[in-house]
Amino acid sequence: MDRKRIGLLVLGGYDWVGGLYYTLNLIKTLAVLPDSEKPEIYAFWGNDIAKEHLDKLTYPYLHIQPYNRSNSEKYLTKASQMVFSSDPRARRLI
Repeated sequence: MDRKRIGLLVLGGYDWVGGLYYTLNLIKTLAVLPDSEKPEIYAFWGNDIAKEHLDKLTYPYLHIQPYNRSNSEKYLTKASQMVFSSDPRARRLI
């Protein structure tokens, strides 16, 4: 059986603890599904605080990887410029 795959950016920390707890609770909620319905989760952590919390989870299909912000932002910016003919960083200023 092929499991569904979910990718999550876990970027919250003490400065945005609500986002961190929200993401952790999503993963914990998926843990109550029957094993055959549990998706693989790829969690990309953005800081050591998020990684510490992810390491404590016991979800059986959790894959934890560091999130390289510089490359990801570069690709997102390029893709956004191609699709929307704009720069997403400029939208934050509006």
